[in-house]
Amino acid sequence: MAKISVIIPAFNAARTIFGSVRSVLYQTFPDFEIIVVDDGSEDATFKIASSVRDPRIKVFSTINKGLSAARNYGMRNASGKFIYFLDADDWIEPNLLEEALYILENENLDFVVWGYHKDCIDKRERLVSSYEVLPGDVTIRRGFGREPIDGNHLDLIGYAWNKLYRTSFLNNYNLRFEEGTSLIEDILFNSEVIRHSSLIRFVNSSYSHYVSRPGISLIKTFRPDAFKLMKRRKAVLESWVVPWKLKNGRETVSYSFIGGIRYCMFNLFENENDLSFPEKVEITKKMFNDPLTRKCIKRFVPDSKDLAVLKYQIVNKLPLEACLEILKEQSRKKETQLNRHTENKTLT
Repeated sequence: MAKISVIIPAFNAARTIFGSVRSVLYQTFPDFEIIVVDDGSEDATFKIASSVRDPRIKVFSTINKGLSAARNYGMRNASGKFIYFLDADDWIEPNLLEEALYILENENLDFVVWGYHKDCIDKRERLVSSYEVLPGDVTIRRGFGREPIDGNHLDLIGYAWNKLYRTSFLNNYNLRFEEGTSLIEDILFNSEVIRHSSLIRFVNSSYSHYVSRPGISLIKTFRPDAFKLMKRRKAVLESWVVPWKLKNGRETVSYSFIGGIRYCMFNLFENENDLSFPEKVEITKKMFNDPLTRKCIKRFVPDSKDLAVLKYQIVNKLPLEACLEILKEQSRKKETQLNRHTENKTLT
């Protein structure tokens, strides 16, 4: 029986699955098993994963049911005392399992959270940029009333791939990913994890590498239900933030929700859909006028110029101006990407 089960759900990940698996095989802590769940891929994902010659790797093939179902399948086949979820297009630092396990066992935790590197890769798999997202060494306890939580902490809680979980804890409360839901499945799962725990331990290390690549992904796909999902995300965050009596808890959740509206607007304009510009403005108007938005904007404290502009637009119900601002920002982003591409060509 392995000490840690590393579960890697994979769908059409032929280009990246070997690198993800290799980053686990290079771990300084050797007592693990790797469970790759090929979620009905249409490429060579299963073949490549199966070609890795190491007795610690198990490769399963299932019909395509989505990320949550693949993770749950992996959990059902896991034998480790601890569980780590790794996405098939990401990779991890060699010391992740050793150091995360030491903290979790030494402090007798149910789970532990850490930061990450965001690595932006171009079409030729070259690193364009990378930056760290770190939480600080912070412990947040239930019910103290003095414990602060900020937007960065909420964002880090919202992922499954930057945590090590105690298997017995997950099984005792039958904690599993909600199948059939995407985009917010990680925060739904982790909110249930936190509701059954008594503290959240953040480690100020960036063991994980979240890799952003050009092309289609769930994040870059148009979601007509995006605003509905953001409202549900807010509800599940409040389901534990409020009872835990965290300092500035409601304000932080409101901040996160308004940030979700910003995501919804980019979702409207950056991803392919058949909506006309007036239809996009009308959708934005409905988001701005939603009772939950009107409630949250009162608590919202912007910490950047862009968010200050967004608050002004929401408060004054200016959806057209907000849409035009998004288009301008899109144009600025494309210009920046073009300049980076030109610089890379010059260097090569």
